Amino acid sequence: MTVSPQWVQFLSLQNFRCYEALTLEVDQRPVVLTGENGSGKTNILEALSFLSPGRGLRRAKLSYATNLNHAEKGWSVFSKVWTGSDREDIGTGLTNTESGDERRAIKLNQTAISQIDLLEMLSIFWVTPQIDQLLTESMGTRRRFFDRLVTSFIPAQGQHLYRYDYALRERSRLLKEGGGDAQWLSILEQKMAQEGMAITSLRHIFLSEILPLIEVSVSGFPQVHLSLEGVVESLCLEMSALEAEERIEALLRESRGVDARLGGSQIGPHQTQVQFFHVERKKFAEFCSTGEQKALLLSLILANCRLHRKSKNRTPILLLDEVVAHLDQERRETLYTEILDLGVQCWMTGTDQKVFAPLGEKAQYFYVQDRKAVKQTMKVE
Repeated sequence: MTVSPQWVQFLSLQNFRCYEALTLEVDQRPVVLTGENGSGKTNILEALSFLSPGRGLRRAKLSYATNLNHAEKGWSVFSKVWTGSDREDIGTGLTNTESGDERRAIKLNQTAISQIDLLEMLSIFWVTPQIDQLLTESMGTRRRFFDRLVTSFIPAQGQHLYRYDYALRERSRLLKEGGGDAQWLSILEQKMAQEGMAITSLRHIFLSEILPLIEVSVSGFPQVHLSLEGVVESLCLEMSALEAEERIEALLRESRGVDARLGGSQIGPHQTQVQFFHVERKKFAEFCSTGEQKALLLSLILANCRLHRKSKNRTPILLLDEVVAHLDQERRETLYTEILDLGVQCWMTGTDQKVFAPLGEKAQYFYVQDRKAVKQTMKVE
């Protein structure tokens, strides 16, 4: 079956971060953005990340992306994106609800769509200096990253996570206030058990698909093993799904007193441990060097791109912010080879154009300065 490439052809920013207005026209090749630190390279990648669900690669409050000189106008991002043989107009921007809450409006060809609709049609992944440290940060950060990969592959996961989180927060509120309506509490625990099992099931489906791809090393990148550990995972191994669901519901009911004192819930998929294991070093990721952790993460991201190409017959858009310069030459060249072989439109940032030299004319180059992005050619020395 033919693989459908996904790539951005046109990008326009209005009142976004440092840009009052910026337009970029590119082709299907990888895009390299160079310039001094603070010139606005990451802001362009952040704008692209808003073509996917959520709060973008910085995970900041939506209003923080507004250009300070025009704070009253909000911000917008408009793009022309190829998804296979079709070109779509995708726009998004900050808007306010009647209650004054921030939200992000999304339009496809001038028609309003949901974030789930956006996820169904477009896959975008990124690695930033912040996400690059997720293997040493809290388990919650690692779990969110993993669930984002799952949701990009199985969009229904997003709804299960949303419904589970709502039930979890509502139950926590009731317990904090003294228990409230016992019947409503039981309904919430039943919902948590149902959604928790669905979340765990989809996590394992994703894991079964990606493990064969990440356990085969690409030259220059390590083999990775991923595993999930927790009460829900153990119950799934010991009994049927229905029995596990009933057991989780019973455990939640029994733990009301403890959860009322400690807050939240001590049982559920929000407590799952996501473990990354370096196969060659025989070490868990948290005990690996910074360079090894970076390589593990890139192995996973590249495997995820291969998974989408293999199972969804489409190539995602990849955003790498200040990642390439920190790789040794062998891994850097391997990364470029993988990007080109996969046919991915990868947007990369850096301060030194020379580190991208192996890409030659197979990439396109822009220099970012004074809130402008000027097209360049690769300088050959």
